[in-house]
Amino acid sequence: MSFTYGFYNSVNHDRVYDARQLSQIFDGLIVDGVYKAYGDKFAVTPSSGMTVNVGTGRAWFNHTWMYNDSLLPITLGASDMTLTRIDAIVLEVNSGIRTNTIKVVQGELSSNPVRPTLTNTDSLHQYAICYITVPGGASAIVASNIEMVTGTTATPYVKGIVDFNNDYVQQFSDAISALESGKANDETWVSYTIPVTGWNNKVYSFESDYPSSTYDIIEIAPNVTTTATARKQWDEAAVNGYRDTNTIYCNGKQPKMDISVSLCIRRRN
Repeated sequence: MSFTYGFYNSVNHDRVYDARQLSQIFDGLIVDGVYKAYGDKFAVTPSSGMTVNVGTGRAWFNHTWMYNDSLLPITLGASDMTLTRIDAIVLEVNSGIRTNTIKVVQGELSSNPVRPTLTNTDSLHQYAICYITVPGGASAIVASNIEMVTGTTATPYVKGIVDFNNDYVQQFSDAISALESGKANDETWVSYTIPVTGWNNKVYSFESDYPSSTYDIIEIAPNVTTTATARKQWDEAAVNGYRDTNTIYCNGKQPKMDISVSLCIRRRN
C-alpha cells in the first residue's frame, strides 16, 4: 500500500477501514513507548516466592495500545539448583493473533548468564519492562534481582508533540547560554553512512565515531547522495534519537540497506 486516505462515510460498504488505519492517525504525533505520566509505568516489584507484581501503566507500540489498571502477578519458573539465569518481563505485541500481553521470556541457565534475546519480527514484537536475575538455588525474588529498563532506548517513554517542542526549546536555551558565556562551538555538517550491519534490535549508536562525551549530534537527515530506495527505507524507519547517548532508534521498520546521511555535530566544551 503506497497511498491511502480517510475517512469518509460508507455508502453500501464502499468505504471500509481497519484498526491500523485508525491508529496511523497518531503517526508523527507520538513516538512509541510507555506513558511516563500514567500509573506506575509498569514498575515490577517482588510479591512472594517466585512471583512478581507488574504495576499499573499504559503503552503504545506498533499502532496498538496497552493498559494495565491493577497489579498483575506473574510467576517465574523455578530456579536451578546451581546455575543462574536472567528472565525478562516484556510487553508483547502479536499482530498475527491480534493480541497484546505482558509475559515472561525465560533466559538460558549459565554460570555467566546474559539477557535473553527478544523477538522483533514483522508480526511479533517484544519490549522489555525489566530484567530479573534468578540465582541458582533461589526460592524467592527480591528487589535487588530486578532491573527496570522502561525509559531506556530499548523501551522508551512515549514522546509527543509537546516533548519535541520542549527539546527544541532546550536546544535554543543551550545555544543562548553558550553564546552568552562565549563558549559556543561551531556546528559542522559531515557525511556519514549508517551500515545495515550496524543496527542492533532497531538501535544504532554513533559512539564509536562521535562519542557523546565529546560530541553532540544536533541533527541527522538523508543527503543528496541518498538513493530513492534508501530514503524510502529511512522514512519507513521513523527514526528518533537521544542526544545524551548519540544513539538513534527505529519506531518503524529497521533499514535493510546502508543509508547515506548528513550529521550536524558540535564538539562539547
